[in-house]
Amino acid sequence: MQFFKKNKIIILGGHGDSINTDDPEKGLRSPGADDNAAGIAVISDIIKLIVEKNYRPKHTIEFIAYAAEEVGLQGSNELAELYH
Repeated sequence: MQFFKKNKIIILGGHGDSINTDDPEKGLRSPGADDNAAGIAVISDIIKLIVEKNYRPKHTIEFIAYAAEEVGLQGSNELAELYH
């Protein structure tokens, strides 16, 4: 029985960057905890559940953190193009 199939890929991703959108010129701290941390936390929890439950997927699963979302969804767009 084959657990992973190269021609079938499931991508679970979230962005791992953050910028201060209130006033980026002042160099203030970024709001990562209320912005991208939720997406990365969900990915981490999914990985934890997969390991704990000894889940064996029928398809390859790739977990990806990407950047540059605050400046026009560049990271996710690049991934979409790459996997298209």
